Amino acid sequence: MKTKPLISVIIPSYNRALLLPRAIQSVLNQTYSNWEMIISDDGSSDNTSEIVSRFMEMDKRIKFTASSENLGVSSARNRGIAQAEGEYIAFLDSDDEWLSHHLEECAAILTENKVGAVLSLWYEERQNKRLKVDEPYEGEDYFQNAVDELKPEIQGNRYFFRQRFYEYSLLEYFYFYHINTAVIRKSVVVQVGGFNESLMACEDTEFLLKVFQNSDICFIKDYHFIYHHGEDNLYAFLDRQKLDLEQLALNRELLDKWTKIELCKIRVRNKEKKKKFWNKKDPFHRQCLDALGANIAEKYFTLGYANRYLHKLRALKFYIRSLESGQRAAKLVHMGKIVFPGLFDKIKVEQPNLNIW
Repeated sequence: MKTKPLISVIIPSYNRALLLPRAIQSVLNQTYSNWEMIISDDGSSDNTSEIVSRFMEMDKRIKFTASSENLGVSSARNRGIAQAEGEYIAFLDSDDEWLSHHLEECAAILTENKVGAVLSLWYEERQNKRLKVDEPYEGEDYFQNAVDELKPEIQGNRYFFRQRFYEYSLLEYFYFYHINTAVIRKSVVVQVGGFNESLMACEDTEFLLKVFQNSDICFIKDYHFIYHHGEDNLYAFLDRQKLDLEQLALNRELLDKWTKIELCKIRVRNKEKKKKFWNKKDPFHRQCLDALGANIAEKYFTLGYANRYLHKLRALKFYIRSLESGQRAAKLVHMGKIVFPGLFDKIKVEQPNLNIW
């Protein structure tokens, strides 16, 4: 009987001794058994190593690697990748958990098909409520929109995207990818160069975009993972579906944190925009670049709008950068309201598009 491919499961962790056992147990509960688990500690000061040691005594498939200093989640994941021996690589954050069928179904697809990665849907758990990530938002079924536009090959609940998935995802038309649902061929992970260690946020988005650009994707329309919105989670302070920019604009701590995350998103998209991948003679590529430019401009304007009360100079800089695309007259009026408030406050203009995603 042929041996099933080894899957390297990489769990980065930083001071998560209390939550890490849940993630580890969800891997132990997998119906697929040929895996190795690499827990990559990022300079924790709690008793993470003690907790992991107990699990290692129970299961020899569990391995531990630790950094002497806190270098960030990208560094932790890359260290795990360097030690991975599996044909496939899967990622799981230390405060989240997989459902038991995750590795089994993803491995079967990778074994039977020429795709570079498999992804799936997930649940989001916030304040003891479990939500499906693909629920229509404001009447829009974004998953079905992607299917209608990209026309993937459909086999049951499996959607094989072979063209334009990278471009579509880059333009934020497709929101249903998460690093914790991805099982990827190690050859693809090596090809794209791992995670960008200079990013404090959105490093997973940039990594997956590189994967999408370089390989075909299979998407499983089923739930494989539970995303827990814990207190120390990067996005714990933010529920985008209920985000009130006016309230955010008056909370300096949250505003500064949100601004840093949004700037990372812009940085990722600016980097993608400059890639040699784009053929400006191709009408579709030109359309994508124009849309990407508009997307970036919207993000800059949104940052300016949110910062206009507490960080006026910062807001002006963001507004200026947003002038590269669309609605310039209205944006200039908003700039005027900061520089000459008495003069411009009475001028009524259409609100430029805000982009909180």
